[in-house]
Amino acid sequence: MMSKLWRSLKKAGFLSIPFLVLFCLLEWSYRGQWIDYYKSSFHYLNLDFNKKKPSILVFGDSFTANTKGYLEDVKNQFRDRYNVVNSAIPGTAPRQAYYMAERRITTSDPRLVICQLYLGNDLLDEDLPVNWNTLSFERNVYYSVSSVFRITTFINYKFAQISTSLNSDFDETIESKSDTLFNAEHYSPRKKMLFKAAPNYLNDTYYLNPPLQKAFDRTIDYLKSIKSEVPENCEFRILVIPDEVSVSEKYAQQAELLGATRFELADTYPIIQALQKTFENQVWDATPVFQVAEQQGETVFFPNDEHLNAFGHQVLGEFVTHQIQNEMPW
Repeated sequence: MMSKLWRSLKKAGFLSIPFLVLFCLLEWSYRGQWIDYYKSSFHYLNLDFNKKKPSILVFGDSFTANTKGYLEDVKNQFRDRYNVVNSAIPGTAPRQAYYMAERRITTSDPRLVICQLYLGNDLLDEDLPVNWNTLSFERNVYYSVSSVFRITTFINYKFAQISTSLNSDFDETIESKSDTLFNAEHYSPRKKMLFKAAPNYLNDTYYLNPPLQKAFDRTIDYLKSIKSEVPENCEFRILVIPDEVSVSEKYAQQAELLGATRFELADTYPIIQALQKTFENQVWDATPVFQVAEQQGETVFFPNDEHLNAFGHQVLGEFVTHQIQNEMPW
């Protein structure tokens, strides 16, 4: 398979010296953020930024980038005193936050920096699941290249999920957020593809099993680096958004129907313990508030998508607001 990959890349011109030099320069530029690669998104999400006010700066992925999501509730609570600056980018992880951190912190004058960590796929994104037996050849090529060149994250984001047009692993025309009842056939095809590639990845994430232990260690390094950029008069917190399997037995059973191995539910998990050991009281784990909501009969996730529904975002917004009000020395 690797020789086939090598021949295909060479035939397409990806292994030519000019192309490799250009790609390496782009990669260097992206990692160093020589230009603000996500400037347009940042501007769009922060049209109401007021230079005269200090800020609460938030990094994250699609959960946080949602313009109708939890962060809008937080903005409404603090807009009189603070800018709530949204520096989230869909499809990214703490690595990209690390790339952007210096510029965003310098320009937003934060009193609090929050890094959102999603346990559903952030570690997997750090160590992309190449599987030549279950994924398409094109998908494996894309993941193999992306593991080396992180500029592909930006290219994929900028050009409308270009990676999906290279393969037939899943059909993105499915609107998984529209259904009202769970249906394995209608569930988010991207999540099912991840289970197809790595059926045990959620256990590997939560229990820090060897396949994802190094990815977690690198993620810790990114978070530490972001924290080191935070000025002395600024607080730092990590907001943990759980995968749905750890919220209730119902979701764990559904994951099996989607192709995952059985998730091992527990009262606490090694990944949370490791985060708390490293960052102590700077970790905000939203799992318990979601568990309480589900136990009370309220659904916080879409039936066929791993993202939070409107009520889930409301719960998360109230949780984050409460944490800020109770912990910040303002």
